[in-house]
Amino acid sequence: MNRFQIILGQISLAVCALAIGLCVCVVPQAPTALFAGWYGDVDNSPMTREEIVSFSAVVHDYTFFDQDRTKLYAGIVAVNDHIIEDGRGSDGQPVLTSGDEASVAAAFDAADEAYVLHTDMIDHLDDVSHVVFIMLCVAAAFLVLASIELMNAYFRGHRADMCTMLVGGGVVALVVIALGLVGGFVAFDSLFTLMHQLLFEDGTWTFSPNSALICTLPTDFWVAMGALLLAVSAIVSVIFIAIGKLMKSYKL
Repeated sequence: MNRFQIILGQISLAVCALAIGLCVCVVPQAPTALFAGWYGDVDNSPMTREEIVSFSAVVHDYTFFDQDRTKLYAGIVAVNDHIIEDGRGSDGQPVLTSGDEASVAAAFDAADEAYVLHTDMIDHLDDVSHVVFIMLCVAAAFLVLASIELMNAYFRGHRADMCTMLVGGGVVALVVIALGLVGGFVAFDSLFTLMHQLLFEDGTWTFSPNSALICTLPTDFWVAMGALLLAVSAIVSVIFIAIGKLMKSYKL
């Protein structure tokens, strides 16, 4: 195999390792269940921590999984019903006159953003969903490339090149992960803002700090999501390196 093919295989495997971390982050209920109990801006929200977790789980699953607005509205209404049942009802909560989607959306837009998601917030979630979908499609393309290069090396008898790709791909991914960790520790807010500026239109991703969207998915949540992504990706990278070294040692 030539040098270009080996480097292509290494880069493709590195992208695959990072993509696996992203896939874990978008599994329904997984991140919100994992981080429940310590994230959420309780001080600026009328919701309890348990309600915040329920609210964020619905928002997470809508954004990264099904994009089902009816299900999203139902989940948010359920949280508001719980607030009322707990004796903490407010005039700012949505007043529903009908169960159809248009009526619920209108009621949400008229309600206090501390209790619901307004249409512009849901539109932003749709934008995030589209970006993640594109990222996963790109990752799938790199998975195909990695598979082709590995199979090419295997069936042509170039086992040493296959080991080099696995070890190199793992190392490249670990370097990216290390850079991500340093960037996250040094300037997470700046990186988060820059990412939004690059991926989304101005004015479509800034919301009040007291809004339900920000209180239920605060900076702490995204730091945890980033840590989960990097941790899973690091484990996969180490597995790549270990497999490559074992194959080389045992001449598999």
